[in-house]
Amino acid sequence: MKKDNKMCISKRKMKELRDSGKLRDDFELWVDKHNHKFELVRTITSILGLGLSGVILLKVFNIV
Repeated sequence: MKKDNKMCISKRKMKELRDSGKLRDDFELWVDKHNHKFELVRTITSILGLGLSGVILLKVFNIV
């Protein structure tokens, strides 16, 4: 029976997967699940940074 949605794998098989880099931990799986949300946040913050940079540039040259 599966426990906490994890597969029952022998210790030897877990070591082989970990050594080969094919075993992913819970945090990596969580990040992978929310990848698109992170991309959206990154895009929005980049746009805000661009706008703020523009406002600062206009203030420096006394245009606004």
